[in-house]
Amino acid sequence: MSGLSIEASLRTSSGKGIARSLRREDKIPAIFYGKGIDSVSISVEKVGFLKIIKKKGFENQIIDLILKTDVKQDNHKVLIKDF
Repeated sequence: MSGLSIEASLRTSSGKGIARSLRREDKIPAIFYGKGIDSVSISVEKVGFLKIIKKKGFENQIIDLILKTDVKQDNHKVLIKDF
């Protein structure tokens, strides 16, 4: 495995204005979802995301998503579906 990982934080609100303000802070709004899991709005750091998508073959690689909240940190294995 390549060891690709990215940190994310939870978003409590959504919409065009919130997305624009996140982008001004060099963050990317995203959605984390999967089978048997409720979808979760998150934001990821732009620099970390760009490092991942510049790697050859990233579309087929499992990435470690480190989801940080105020209370805890969860690790999930993810694939980038679309960007």
